Amino acid sequence: MRGMPKDAEKNPDADKLSELRDMEAKVRRLRETRNSLRDQGKAMAQKRNAVQDQYKEHREKLSLMKAELDAIHAERNAHKAKRDAINQQLRDLFSQVKGRRGEHGEKKSATAEYSHLKNQINNLEEKFQTTSSSTKKEKETMEQIKR
Repeated sequence: MRGMPKDAEKNPDADKLSELRDMEAKVRRLRETRNSLRDQGKAMAQKRNAVQDQYKEHREKLSLMKAELDAIHAERNAHKAKRDAINQQLRDLFSQVKGRRGEHGEKKSATAEYSHLKNQINNLEEKFQTTSSSTKKEKETMEQIKR
């Protein structure tokens, strides 16, 4: 057969040409893989950014709530301090009153003292009118009534 190359005599560039085509196909596959991975990376970055934005919003809400709680706690502490001061004043006043009772004997309220004195005067007047006593004793009883 004439003009037909023999199988033993292959074109030396054919191997290189097929290798070149294989390499180009491999480069195409790698580019497609790269582009696919790049798109996935962009999608992941968008998801990450969305999560970070949500986190930022939640953090801002939490900081506002914390500020409100801090204000409430400060007000509570102010009320506690005011309450404690008032309680201390009351304890001081009660101790003063108890101390005065000890100094003056069982001191009672003004109305109780008044009624007690009124009873004593009535008893002295009744005693003065109903019993006979010496002039000296009568004068002493009259002085007690006048006091």
